[in-house]
Amino acid sequence: MSQRSRVFGLFACTLCGALPVFSQSITDFNPKYGNTNDAILITGNNFNANTTVRFAGVVASRAIADASHIVANVPATAGTGLICVSNPSAPQACSSTLFTKIGPGPYIASFSPGYGASNDVSPINIYGVHFLGVTSVKFGGVSSTSFGVVDASGTNIQASVPFGAVSGPISVTVGSLGPSNSAAAFTVIGPGPYVTGFTPATGNDGQLVTVDGAHFTGVTAVRFNGTNGTGLFVSGDTQLQINAPTGVSTGPISVVSPSGTNTTATNFFAQPVITSFTPSAGREGTNVVLTGRNFTGTTSLQIYNGASFVDVPFTVNANTQLTATIPASALTGTFILGTPAGGFQTASNFVVQPVIASFSPVFGKPGTNVIVLGAAFLGATNVTFNGINSTPSGISYGQLTATVPAAASTGPITVMTTNGSHTSAALFYL
Repeated sequence: MSQRSRVFGLFACTLCGALPVFSQSITDFNPKYGNTNDAILITGNNFNANTTVRFAGVVASRAIADASHIVANVPATAGTGLICVSNPSAPQACSSTLFTKIGPGPYIASFSPGYGASNDVSPINIYGVHFLGVTSVKFGGVSSTSFGVVDASGTNIQASVPFGAVSGPISVTVGSLGPSNSAAAFTVIGPGPYVTGFTPATGNDGQLVTVDGAHFTGVTAVRFNGTNGTGLFVSGDTQLQINAPTGVSTGPISVVSPSGTNTTATNFFAQPVITSFTPSAGREGTNVVLTGRNFTGTTSLQIYNGASFVDVPFTVNANTQLTATIPASALTGTFILGTPAGGFQTASNFVVQPVIASFSPVFGKPGTNVIVLGAAFLGATNVTFNGINSTPSGISYGQLTATVPAAASTGPITVMTTNGSHTSAALFYL
């Protein structure tokens, strides 16, 4: 069929009443909850007069606003479930999230902000449905004396935190219906500053940090792990900016005002520095103390020999000290420390010395080949049998072979490497 024939064929089909079939979809719906007969706005694509709407499988009455919007009423027998649309000539399409069936009383979906004090000028916004005629709003069980619905659809209450309120759920009552309790707890704060967050969470000297929260008017200082920042600028009651001080160290941020001090539960992380470690040499199981600053929050410690990384178990003792335990697979190399604020690599190596775990056989005459097992044997230069030299062979990290020399006598075996030596506790017998 020619292109022209196809075009005229489609035109002729259109004239005779056949319509192209387009898949329908639901991209969103609001509100996410409702009771019987509540109107729900469904947004999507390719809705038409033949579109059927179901709530959890139950057909709903609906009005088609346009090809992208449907207003549907929650059926009486519907429960919580998906909202789906279907068409005789197109497959069913459903929402990606559940619709929540609720009762006839008030329903709290959320509130903002999540904190406040009884002396705050700005009210708390409570969002949900069925708020018209609200008769009671409580914060942690204490009744608010100032509240009201601020929209005609009854989805938004503004209320003040009452004196004596405690942290806990917010509850709303409408006449004999309710109370409805919020799923989340509201946090009651004092009259002083209250920090909800800061960004960035890492930085060095002079880093500009934005702090968010409440009651920042009148703030006199912001401290980084106890040290005052510089260039304080309070841009409003809910936000301020501050520069990290010289020599900033990892720790919490404290906001100070005449009304009180609030300290963050999370830390501001500064770049770590290792200034020294001791001992400088050891073997598997050796505990090494690393000294420096900004070790709090350390996420990793490794030994790097120029070719491979080996994870090292560690314990942070303080912001200025941690203890590392040398693992069995470690090779001589530098320490690399990782934290949320970045990493640090030592300039000098930790020297991993050899260790003898066992040998076999445990007795023999001169000329016997003895297999020695242990760790850190790479770079082995000599093996002695009670002080008599033998040249090692077959050297690997954990194994080497030595031949009992002619003048050897009963005694310990010693392995010597470029990084040190180790003498067995057990004796080799001749």
